[in-house]
Amino acid sequence: MKTEQFLREGSSARELREAVKTGALLRVRKGWYALPGVDTGIERAFRVGGVLACANAAVAHGLWVPRFRGLHIAVRAHASRLRDPDRHAVRLSHDPGVVVHWSKEAPRPSALVQALEDCVVEAAACQGAEFAFVLLESALHRRLLDSAGRARLLARLPAPHRRLLRWAGSSSESGLESMVAFRLRTLGIAFRQQVRIDRRRIDFLLGEVLALEVDGAAFHDAEHDNRRDVELGLLGYRVRHYRTSLVLDDRPLVEADILAALSRGDHVRT
Repeated sequence: MKTEQFLREGSSARELREAVKTGALLRVRKGWYALPGVDTGIERAFRVGGVLACANAAVAHGLWVPRFRGLHIAVRAHASRLRDPDRHAVRLSHDPGVVVHWSKEAPRPSALVQALEDCVVEAAACQGAEFAFVLLESALHRRLLDSAGRARLLARLPAPHRRLLRWAGSSSESGLESMVAFRLRTLGIAFRQQVRIDRRRIDFLLGEVLALEVDGAAFHDAEHDNRRDVELGLLGYRVRHYRTSLVLDDRPLVEADILAALSRGDHVRT
């Protein structure tokens, strides 16, 4: 809230100073104040002179977001007097922990967070196509973006990214599944998602019988998984499991394993 608004509502400058002194208000930037408890990222972005953007904005929108570094802030193309994210009296210097996105379309700082469509487009340029694909699928799965919004978003992307993100859908139930879906697409491997087999549902089905399971839970039920795999095996399916660490940290190994399974014909019913 701006100083002028407090004064219009009847508070005096002295009362405002006292509120800051006692911690009832936070002085975020010259002439701007916030209540204690405001999201730290929003507070820091506002102090710089912009809004949460890119990956940070995606977090604020409730999307599943891959790992990333830094505080991403969108500021207007000709913005000036940017400040340190933690000290409003200090000008912003080169800080590897702050990623400034200069944009003609950046909203005013009072907007606090970049719009969902904008942050996905920004992430595609900043973090890459796979990162943006995960965000887009998360938004679609959680029904935060409709088909019209999806079309608008894709139209704003450069052609190489648009070709990759046009495959994004709402079937993935986690960011890990979106990563695997993206990688299968880039490898040219056809698949189906969330396929029901009797009472079971598998994450990915390649060909007739090759099932891929992406296990993202921190404490997965190994006994349940084992029983399920045995039951699927009795039905003629071959199951491959990929845990969080493999999907996040060893993409080449996961892809090599899938390609090896396909080359053996594991996807074909015998």
